[in-house]
Amino acid sequence: LKAIAAEATLPARLRMFKPQELAHLAWAYAKVGHASPELFRVIASETTRRRAEFGTQELATVAWACASARHASPELFRAIASEAERRADDFSPQAISNTVWAFARVAQPSSAMFDALGARAASNSDAFSPQALVNTAWAFATVGHKDPELFDVIAAVSQQQLGRFKQQEISNLAWAFARSAHPAPSLFDALAAEAAPRLQSFNEQALANLAWAFATAGHKAPVLLDALAAEAAPRLGQFTPQALSLTAWAFATAGHPAPLFFRAIAEQAAPRLASFQPQAMANLAWAYAVVDEAEAGAALFAEAFGRRCDTLAARFNPVELTQLHLWLLWQQGECGRTSGLPGPQLRAQCRDQFVAMLNRPSALQQHVGQGLADLGMRPRAEVTISQGYSVDFVVEWQGQTVAVEVDGPSHFAARSALSTPEQQTTPTSATLLKRRQLRRFGWRLVSVPYWEWDGLGDDRGRRTCTTQQLEYLTELLDGAVEAEGAHPMDSGGIGRGASEAWGSADEVGASRGKSSKRAGAR
Repeated sequence: LKAIAAEATLPARLRMFKPQELAHLAWAYAKVGHASPELFRVIASETTRRRAEFGTQELATVAWACASARHASPELFRAIASEAERRADDFSPQAISNTVWAFARVAQPSSAMFDALGARAASNSDAFSPQALVNTAWAFATVGHKDPELFDVIAAVSQQQLGRFKQQEISNLAWAFARSAHPAPSLFDALAAEAAPRLQSFNEQALANLAWAFATAGHKAPVLLDALAAEAAPRLGQFTPQALSLTAWAFATAGHPAPLFFRAIAEQAAPRLASFQPQAMANLAWAYAVVDEAEAGAALFAEAFGRRCDTLAARFNPVELTQLHLWLLWQQGECGRTSGLPGPQLRAQCRDQFVAMLNRPSALQQHVGQGLADLGMRPRAEVTISQGYSVDFVVEWQGQTVAVEVDGPSHFAARSALSTPEQQTTPTSATLLKRRQLRRFGWRLVSVPYWEWDGLGDDRGRRTCTTQQLEYLTELLDGAVEAEGAHPMDSGGIGRGASEAWGSADEVGASRGKSSKRAGAR
């Protein structure tokens, strides 16, 4: 192979190759994984120079081969993008799939090309194989190129062919739709039904990715997740640290109770902490805090976990620091633990980052504040408590201190206006974690969901509060004061307020006032 590459790169020999022969040569070297940077350099250069002579299948093959070989020649990909945009109607399903996959693989997005090839794919989707459908969806999701019409078509065609999909294709398709945030409830129902009886043949990363996809999409699939936990539990020793943490994050985010599964994950993760990277450590910690499984996590959160956090302290990003802070609140404030924690420097860094993630009050929050004032109170806005949480409003009502949280759309599992009614009214795990912790820290808590508040408004919008909205606030505040087990807020101690059940979600990290972070492909 080395000798063939050397001969092929000679200028006199190179000019003798036809476009199809150059494409086949590139494909062959990429397929066998033979490193030959000089060969790919000259093929890329020759393809760029003679691009008008190349057919669409040959352009797609060269793009695929160079991407597979990690030869990301900007000049080549710009030339192919230009030709593909101009000749999109000549691209076959396989050529479309290979081309967009290649551009996504080497992070060379071309908006105009993706638009053109997306339109061509949508008009010819019935001719796509399962692999071509999945690779196309994966590519568009990976580069973040939105094409709702194409994804609607891919969803519809895929549902008709799911029985022909390989296990990896099922997992990758779910991942692509979740990553693109494209609502497709019927597709996810079909994926869950198809995947559940076939999980035994999924590899460990595919299992983790499937769980992540359903959690990220906010699509409830209890039968699938039960089956996934049963299949994954005896195989957790074969999961990578990243897959272990991703799976725990997914079950917590989906609000799917599985205490025995979380115990098994903890037992597998504990002896391997030295190989866990910052993202995996933060996701794992956050997941156990959300599900509130102290006993299940006992084997994991020992001295070694705190030491590993300290070792990685300089590498945690802001979102990971906020996740760790929420875990610390759970460990110290809710579980009463003083051992197995990171050192004081990292703990302070986590809290500082958590407090720093503040956003300005929304119009909805200001409108609710106006309603509280109309009831004769003097609400204090954006109050930062000792644990670091920012409470939207603190008011005095009937001699008691009450926290008021205004929960806009980001606090619920819906990802778009096309989400199901259940998703639009199901609080995210991050929101439920905040509610639970505030109550356990001694607060009487009122939550004002946007969909209830807006439903009591009128055509004046948010300029004034209606009588119904004021009556609604009064009822909520009375309920908080009368609730059994609620304890007035102290200066920062821990109360015994009742916790709230946790549910499905698509967010991760801090949910402080209006500040929260979605979990992308974490």
